[in-house]
Amino acid sequence: MKHSGKKRAVKSKPAELPVSVTTKDGKTTVRQFAGRRFVRLGDVRGKTLAWVELYTAGREAHSITVRFQDQTGLNLEITPGFSLKPRYFTLKTGDYRVLKSWPEIKGER
Repeated sequence: MKHSGKKRAVKSKPAELPVSVTTKDGKTTVRQFAGRRFVRLGDVRGKTLAWVELYTAGREAHSITVRFQDQTGLNLEITPGFSLKPRYFTLKTGDYRVLKSWPEIKGER
């Protein structure tokens, strides 16, 4: 049998992508994969960042605050076990006022 010298393309099985479930609640998008979760808090999209601050005291009190130039902010309270309690807030009147809060985001086990 003669060979023409041309190589034949071998068809390979396409790689399987991980299965995900995406849910949306207002501007919040949650993408869930096996053992992983991504939560996008779309309410702060496009805001100009002023600063980010990490607060920690002892073993129980930890938070990350993201402040924006329009005097609003996002506070991520971290509880033991790496749970997050997101809150979008304003300080325009000088007082801390929650504009929106999201359900606690618990770490995957």
